[in-house]
Amino acid sequence: MYKRQAIPWLWARRNLGGASGDVFGAANEVGRVVGLHAGVIAWTLW
Repeated sequence: MYKRQAIPWLWARRNLGGASGDVFGAANEVGRVVGLHAGVIAWTLW
């Protein structure tokens, strides 16, 4: 699980010279969408 969370930071370090606020924001939004999707799936299967 932690490897997936590290991917945006590694990409940012390699391509942008470090993690900026935009990278943190994008990773936050991706996490939010994944959490929402998991919640909807769990709700429909319940």
